[in-house]
Amino acid sequence: MKTPLVIRVPGPPVGKERPRASPSGHFYTPPRTQAYEKTVRLFALQAMKASGWVKTEANVKIWVHAYVADKRRRDLDNLEKVAADSLNDLVWEDDSQIVESHAYKKLDRDNPRLEITVEVDDE
Repeated sequence: MKTPLVIRVPGPPVGKERPRASPSGHFYTPPRTQAYEKTVRLFALQAMKASGWVKTEANVKIWVHAYVADKRRRDLDNLEKVAADSLNDLVWEDDSQIVESHAYKKLDRDNPRLEITVEVDDE
């Protein structure tokens, strides 16, 4: 079994926002989401380098733990989606390889962060 990859992204987690339409009718990902996805990718690259993880074509299981700094309403599925989309073509080929996922949202005023654990599914 391959050792799980653990990615820790410091700072308040940012959920995936809905695509927006430009006046010309083209759809785009909002800049705030784009910036956060780049941040997640940066910390994923660091974790991959430290652990020796290489992009997998196998099915994976993921755990997403979002530690938020306040009690404002956030959709857990959007926090999970930003994690999955950020890791496409980096940790795995495509998030369609995720066969099991677990997501948790907890309050941590002193240390908000996003923690993602990825494990290859041996089944």
